[in-house]
Amino acid sequence: MEQYLAVQAEINRRTEQYQRCNGQKTIYPFTEKLVCESCGKHYQRKKTATGYVWICSTFNREGKSACPSRQITEKVLEQLSADVLKTVEFDVAQFEKQIEYIDICQDCTVKFHICDGRVEKRTWQIRSR
Repeated sequence: MEQYLAVQAEINRRTEQYQRCNGQKTIYPFTEKLVCESCGKHYQRKKTATGYVWICSTFNREGKSACPSRQITEKVLEQLSADVLKTVEFDVAQFEKQIEYIDICQDCTVKFHICDGRVEKRTWQIRSR
């Protein structure tokens, strides 16, 4: 019983240590707005050595054989969004107000579906390895 209680105490300690501060998911401006044109799933944010990228959840979980989509950097998404919204820099409030969702296509094309019914296309360059 003593060993059992010690293990339970360790489980609780680790839960508190590694749990997010309030247990809630962090919501970013692009959360649930980016849709993979290949498989229809949402993109998710991922931290890499070079910064944050958004990657298809199917591709991230199951690999390229399940979804041939491409990841896109957060900086590129912010620049493209600012261009579509005709602002100097990325404005979260304007983005949330005007952009319904964004299709991310395999051919490095992004389709912004604007709340007024328009669709604006932009392209980006894949970063060189």
